[in-house]
Amino acid sequence: MADLRAVLDLGSNSTRYLLVDCTGIGPTGLSFSPRRVVARGNRITRAGESLALTNSLSATALSRIMRAVSQFDQEIKMAGGSWAGAVATSACRRAENRQQLFDSLNQLIGVVPRLISGENEAWLTARGAQLALPQITLGAVLDIGGGSTEFLLFDNSGKIDNAISYPVGVVTLAEQFIRGDSWDQEQEGPLRRQLQQLCQVRGSGTGPLVVVGGTGTTAVAYKQQLKNYNPAVVHGQTLELAEIELLKRQFSEVNFNRLAKHPMIGAGRADLLMPGLLIIQYFMEQLSASRVIISDLGLLVGFIDQLLEEEKGEGFSS
Repeated sequence: MADLRAVLDLGSNSTRYLLVDCTGIGPTGLSFSPRRVVARGNRITRAGESLALTNSLSATALSRIMRAVSQFDQEIKMAGGSWAGAVATSACRRAENRQQLFDSLNQLIGVVPRLISGENEAWLTARGAQLALPQITLGAVLDIGGGSTEFLLFDNSGKIDNAISYPVGVVTLAEQFIRGDSWDQEQEGPLRRQLQQLCQVRGSGTGPLVVVGGTGTTAVAYKQQLKNYNPAVVHGQTLELAEIELLKRQFSEVNFNRLAKHPMIGAGRADLLMPGLLIIQYFMEQLSASRVIISDLGLLVGFIDQLLEEEKGEGFSS
Protein backbone atom coordinates (compact mmCIF):
# COMPACT_ATOMS: atom_id res chain seq x y z
CA MET A 1 0.00 0.00 0.00
CA ALA A 2 1.32 3.42 -0.97
CA ASP A 3 2.60 5.70 1.80
CA LEU A 4 1.06 9.04 0.76
CA ARG A 5 1.93 12.00 3.00
CA ALA A 6 0.64 15.56 2.69
CA VAL A 7 2.30 18.76 3.88
CA LEU A 8 0.73 22.21 4.14
CA ASP A 9 2.28 25.66 3.65
CA LEU A 10 0.52 28.67 5.22
CA GLY A 11 1.99 31.50 3.18
CA SER A 12 1.33 35.23 3.16
CA ASN A 13 -0.37 35.17 -0.24
CA SER A 14 -1.33 31.55 -0.81
CA THR A 15 -2.07 28.34 1.06
CA ARG A 16 -0.68 25.21 -0.58
CA TYR A 17 -0.38 21.50 -0.08
CA LEU A 18 1.74 18.77 -1.60
CA LEU A 19 0.88 15.06 -1.46
CA VAL A 20 4.02 12.95 -1.90
CA ASP A 21 4.45 9.21 -2.35
CA CYS A 22 6.97 8.26 0.34
CA THR A 23 6.76 4.53 -0.37
CA GLY A 24 10.12 2.76 -0.20
CA ILE A 25 12.03 5.59 1.44
CA GLY A 26 15.32 4.08 2.51
CA PRO A 27 17.78 4.89 5.28
CA THR A 28 19.37 7.64 3.19
CA GLY A 29 16.18 9.69 3.23
CA LEU A 30 14.00 11.05 0.44
CA SER A 31 15.09 10.07 -3.05
CA PHE A 32 12.91 12.74 -4.57
CA SER A 33 11.75 13.39 -8.09
CA PRO A 34 8.74 15.41 -9.27
CA ARG A 35 7.17 12.07 -10.22
CA ARG A 36 6.66 11.39 -6.50
CA VAL A 37 4.14 14.26 -6.32
CA VAL A 38 0.71 12.60 -6.34
CA ALA A 39 -1.42 15.73 -5.93
CA ARG A 40 -1.13 19.39 -5.09
CA GLY A 41 -3.33 22.36 -4.37
CA ASN A 42 -2.89 26.12 -4.25
CA ARG A 43 -5.39 28.79 -3.21
CA ILE A 44 -4.85 32.54 -2.99
CA THR A 45 -5.81 33.30 0.62
CA ARG A 46 -3.97 36.59 1.29
CA ALA A 47 -3.09 35.92 4.92
CA GLY A 48 -0.80 38.95 4.79
CA GLU A 49 -3.57 41.32 3.77
CA SER A 50 -3.46 44.51 5.95
CA LEU A 51 -1.16 42.68 8.37
CA ALA A 52 1.27 45.60 8.44
CA LEU A 53 -1.50 47.81 9.87
CA THR A 54 -3.15 45.42 12.32
CA ASN A 55 -0.52 42.78 13.23
CA SER A 56 -3.38 40.27 13.04
CA LEU A 57 -4.83 37.85 10.54
CA SER A 58 -8.18 39.29 9.48
CA ALA A 59 -11.42 37.37 9.92
CA THR A 60 -11.83 37.18 6.15
CA ALA A 61 -8.28 35.85 5.70
CA LEU A 62 -8.87 33.21 8.39
CA SER A 63 -12.08 32.18 6.64
CA ARG A 64 -10.33 31.93 3.26
CA ILE A 65 -7.57 29.76 4.73
CA MET A 66 -9.97 27.41 6.50
CA ARG A 67 -12.11 26.97 3.37
CA ALA A 68 -9.01 26.19 1.32
CA VAL A 69 -7.63 23.65 3.80
CA SER A 70 -11.05 22.00 4.15
CA GLN A 71 -11.08 21.45 0.39
CA PHE A 72 -7.48 20.20 0.48
CA ASP A 73 -8.39 17.76 3.24
CA GLN A 74 -11.15 16.25 1.11
CA GLU A 75 -8.79 15.87 -1.86
CA ILE A 76 -6.12 14.18 0.24
CA LYS A 77 -8.56 11.74 1.80
CA MET A 78 -9.97 10.84 -1.61
CA ALA A 79 -6.43 10.12 -2.80
CA GLY A 80 -5.79 7.85 0.20
CA GLY A 81 -3.28 10.15 1.86
CA SER A 82 -2.85 11.61 5.33
CA TRP A 83 -1.43 14.81 6.77
CA ALA A 84 2.21 14.66 7.86
CA GLY A 85 2.74 18.27 8.91
CA ALA A 86 2.29 21.97 8.22
CA VAL A 87 4.55 25.01 8.18
CA ALA A 88 3.64 28.62 8.87
CA THR A 89 5.83 31.39 7.51
CA SER A 90 6.01 35.18 7.32
CA ALA A 91 2.38 36.21 7.90
CA CYS A 92 2.01 33.92 10.90
CA ARG A 93 5.37 35.03 12.27
CA ARG A 94 3.95 38.56 12.46
CA ALA A 95 0.33 37.80 13.40
CA GLU A 96 -0.52 38.13 17.08
CA ASN A 97 -3.60 35.91 16.66
CA ARG A 98 -1.87 33.03 14.85
CA GLN A 99 -2.76 30.59 17.63
CA GLN A 100 -6.42 30.98 16.70
CA LEU A 101 -5.60 29.71 13.21
CA PHE A 102 -3.36 26.93 14.53
CA ASP A 103 -6.05 25.66 16.88
CA SER A 104 -8.67 25.67 14.12
CA LEU A 105 -6.38 23.76 11.76
CA ASN A 106 -5.52 21.23 14.44
CA GLN A 107 -9.23 20.57 14.91
CA LEU A 108 -9.77 20.24 11.17
CA ILE A 109 -6.80 18.12 10.03
CA GLY A 110 -5.18 16.90 13.25
CA VAL A 111 -1.92 18.80 12.68
CA VAL A 112 -0.49 21.77 14.58
CA PRO A 113 1.39 24.04 12.14
CA ARG A 114 5.07 24.52 12.84
CA LEU A 115 6.06 28.19 12.98
CA ILE A 116 9.47 28.39 11.31
CA SER A 117 12.00 31.20 11.29
CA GLY A 118 12.90 33.04 8.12
CA GLU A 119 16.35 31.43 8.08
CA ASN A 120 14.85 27.95 8.45
CA GLU A 121 12.39 28.77 5.67
CA ALA A 122 15.32 29.71 3.43
CA TRP A 123 17.17 26.48 4.31
CA LEU A 124 14.14 24.25 3.68
CA THR A 125 13.37 25.98 0.38
CA ALA A 126 16.94 25.55 -0.80
CA ARG A 127 16.94 21.89 0.26
CA GLY A 128 13.72 21.35 -1.63
CA ALA A 129 15.13 23.01 -4.73
CA GLN A 130 18.24 20.82 -4.50
CA LEU A 131 16.10 17.67 -4.36
CA ALA A 132 13.82 18.85 -7.16
CA LEU A 133 16.71 19.90 -9.46
CA PRO A 134 19.33 17.20 -8.78
CA GLN A 135 21.04 17.72 -12.13
CA ILE A 136 21.99 21.32 -11.28
CA THR A 137 24.71 22.54 -8.92
CA LEU A 138 22.97 25.49 -7.33
CA GLY A 139 24.71 28.79 -6.69
CA ALA A 140 21.87 30.62 -4.95
CA VAL A 141 18.17 30.22 -4.24
CA LEU A 142 15.67 33.09 -4.15
CA ASP A 143 12.23 32.38 -2.67
CA ILE A 144 9.79 35.23 -3.23
CA GLY A 145 6.87 35.12 -0.85
CA GLY A 146 3.99 37.38 0.02
CA GLY A 147 5.46 38.80 3.22
CA SER A 148 9.15 37.93 3.03
CA THR A 149 11.89 36.99 0.59
CA GLU A 150 14.38 34.27 1.44
CA PHE A 151 17.85 34.17 -0.12
CA LEU A 152 20.44 31.45 0.27
CA LEU A 153 23.97 31.12 -1.10
CA PHE A 154 25.95 27.93 -1.63
CA ASP A 155 29.74 27.69 -1.45
CA ASN A 156 32.00 25.95 -3.97
CA SER A 157 31.39 22.55 -2.36
CA GLY A 158 27.60 22.87 -2.62
CA LYS A 159 27.13 23.52 1.09
CA ILE A 160 25.01 26.36 2.42
CA ASP A 161 27.13 29.47 2.93
CA ASN A 162 24.54 32.05 4.00
CA ALA A 163 20.77 32.09 4.55
CA ILE A 164 18.88 35.36 4.93
CA SER A 165 15.21 36.27 5.28
CA TYR A 166 14.32 39.80 4.14
CA PRO A 167 11.16 41.47 5.51
CA VAL A 168 9.78 42.28 2.09
CA GLY A 169 7.44 40.34 -0.21
CA VAL A 170 5.06 40.86 -3.09
CA VAL A 171 2.01 41.52 -0.88
CA THR A 172 3.80 44.04 1.33
CA LEU A 173 5.28 45.82 -1.70
CA ALA A 174 1.94 45.87 -3.52
CA GLU A 175 0.20 47.40 -0.51
CA GLN A 176 2.92 50.03 -0.25
CA PHE A 177 3.47 51.00 -3.87
CA ILE A 178 0.34 50.17 -5.88
CA ARG A 179 -2.49 52.68 -6.07
CA GLY A 180 -5.36 52.18 -8.45
CA ASP A 181 -6.09 49.42 -10.94
CA SER A 182 -2.80 49.33 -12.85
CA TRP A 183 0.94 49.57 -12.35
CA ASP A 184 2.34 53.12 -12.26
CA GLN A 185 5.83 53.02 -13.75
CA GLU A 186 6.81 56.01 -11.61
CA GLN A 187 6.69 53.64 -8.63
CA GLU A 188 9.54 51.49 -9.94
CA GLY A 189 12.23 53.87 -8.67
CA PRO A 190 10.87 54.07 -5.09
CA LEU A 191 10.30 50.31 -5.00
CA ARG A 192 13.84 49.59 -6.15
CA ARG A 193 15.21 51.98 -3.51
CA GLN A 194 13.20 50.05 -0.92
CA LEU A 195 14.82 46.82 -2.08
CA GLN A 196 18.28 48.39 -1.93
CA GLN A 197 17.61 49.50 1.63
CA LEU A 198 16.12 46.22 2.92
CA CYS A 199 17.82 43.55 0.78
CA GLN A 200 21.57 43.96 0.95
CA VAL A 201 23.15 40.99 -0.82
CA ARG A 202 26.48 39.75 0.53
CA GLY A 203 28.59 37.41 -1.55
CA SER A 204 27.84 35.77 -4.88
CA GLY A 205 26.97 32.24 -5.87
CA THR A 206 29.26 30.15 -8.05
CA GLY A 207 26.38 28.46 -9.87
CA PRO A 208 22.99 29.46 -11.28
CA LEU A 209 20.36 31.43 -9.39
CA VAL A 210 17.18 29.40 -8.83
CA VAL A 211 13.92 31.26 -8.24
CA VAL A 212 11.10 29.67 -6.23
CA GLY A 213 7.60 31.08 -5.80
CA GLY A 214 4.53 32.16 -7.71
CA THR A 215 6.13 35.07 -9.56
CA GLY A 216 8.64 32.88 -11.38
CA THR A 217 6.26 30.03 -12.19
CA THR A 218 3.56 32.45 -13.36
CA ALA A 219 6.04 34.33 -15.55
CA VAL A 220 7.22 31.13 -17.25
CA ALA A 221 3.67 29.83 -17.72
CA TYR A 222 2.68 33.18 -19.23
CA LYS A 223 5.75 33.21 -21.49
CA GLN A 224 4.93 29.72 -22.73
CA GLN A 225 1.29 30.72 -23.34
CA LEU A 226 -0.09 27.82 -21.30
CA LYS A 227 -3.85 27.54 -21.01
CA ASN A 228 -3.66 25.19 -18.03
CA TYR A 229 -0.81 25.23 -15.54
CA ASN A 230 1.49 22.24 -16.00
CA PRO A 231 4.25 21.97 -13.37
CA ALA A 232 6.22 19.50 -15.49
CA VAL A 233 6.44 22.09 -18.28
CA VAL A 234 7.35 25.00 -15.98
CA HIS A 235 9.79 23.32 -13.60
CA GLY A 236 13.43 23.80 -14.58
CA GLN A 237 12.76 26.40 -17.27
CA THR A 238 14.74 29.64 -17.49
CA LEU A 239 14.00 33.35 -17.64
CA GLU A 240 16.47 35.72 -19.24
CA LEU A 241 16.92 39.28 -17.98
CA ALA A 242 15.66 40.57 -21.34
CA GLU A 243 12.53 38.40 -20.99
CA ILE A 244 11.84 39.90 -17.57
CA GLU A 245 12.09 43.39 -19.06
CA LEU A 246 9.63 42.36 -21.78
CA LEU A 247 7.19 40.94 -19.24
CA LYS A 248 7.41 44.14 -17.19
CA ARG A 249 6.47 46.20 -20.26
CA GLN A 250 3.62 43.88 -21.16
CA PHE A 251 2.17 43.82 -17.64
CA SER A 252 2.43 47.61 -17.23
CA GLU A 253 0.42 48.22 -20.42
CA VAL A 254 -2.82 46.65 -19.13
CA ASN A 255 -4.86 47.06 -15.97
CA PHE A 256 -5.17 44.44 -13.27
CA ASN A 257 -8.70 43.45 -14.26
CA ARG A 258 -7.49 42.50 -17.72
CA LEU A 259 -4.43 40.71 -16.37
CA ALA A 260 -6.64 38.76 -13.97
CA LYS A 261 -8.54 37.26 -16.90
CA HIS A 262 -5.43 35.50 -18.16
CA PRO A 263 -5.65 31.79 -17.23
CA MET A 264 -2.10 31.76 -15.83
CA ILE A 265 -2.52 34.87 -13.65
CA GLY A 266 -5.96 35.23 -12.07
CA ALA A 267 -7.38 37.86 -9.71
CA GLY A 268 -5.21 36.91 -6.75
CA ARG A 269 -1.90 37.52 -8.51
CA ALA A 270 -2.49 40.31 -11.04
CA ASP A 271 -1.31 43.12 -8.77
CA LEU A 272 1.65 41.11 -7.42
CA LEU A 273 3.49 40.32 -10.64
CA MET A 274 5.33 43.62 -11.03
CA PRO A 275 6.70 43.69 -7.46
CA GLY A 276 7.78 40.07 -7.90
CA LEU A 277 9.52 40.70 -11.22
CA LEU A 278 11.32 43.70 -9.74
CA ILE A 279 12.57 41.53 -6.86
CA ILE A 280 13.92 38.94 -9.34
CA GLN A 281 15.53 41.67 -11.45
CA TYR A 282 17.14 43.30 -8.40
CA PHE A 283 18.76 40.06 -7.23
CA MET A 284 19.90 39.20 -10.75
CA GLU A 285 21.64 42.57 -10.96
CA GLN A 286 23.24 42.10 -7.54
CA LEU A 287 24.59 38.69 -8.57
CA SER A 288 25.42 39.72 -12.17
CA ALA A 289 23.14 36.92 -13.39
CA SER A 290 21.82 37.07 -16.95
CA ARG A 291 19.22 34.34 -16.39
CA VAL A 292 17.48 32.41 -13.64
CA ILE A 293 16.17 28.85 -13.37
CA ILE A 294 12.57 28.49 -12.18
CA SER A 295 11.72 25.76 -9.69
CA ASP A 296 8.10 24.74 -9.19
CA LEU A 297 9.11 22.97 -5.97
CA GLY A 298 10.88 24.20 -2.86
CA LEU A 299 9.74 24.67 0.73
CA LEU A 300 7.27 21.77 0.95
CA VAL A 301 9.74 19.28 -0.54
CA GLY A 302 12.39 20.45 1.93
CA PHE A 303 9.89 20.20 4.77
CA ILE A 304 8.80 16.64 4.03
CA ASP A 305 12.47 15.68 3.71
CA GLN A 306 13.03 17.16 7.18
CA LEU A 307 10.06 15.23 8.59
CA LEU A 308 11.50 12.00 7.22
CA GLU A 309 14.89 12.79 8.76
CA GLU A 310 13.23 13.52 12.10
CA GLU A 311 11.69 10.05 12.01
CA LYS A 312 15.24 8.74 11.96
CA GLY A 313 16.31 11.12 14.74
CA GLU A 314 18.48 13.20 12.43
CA GLY A 315 16.29 16.20 11.75
CA PHE A 316 16.37 19.76 12.98
CA SER A 317 13.80 22.40 13.74
CA SER A 318 13.87 26.14 14.27
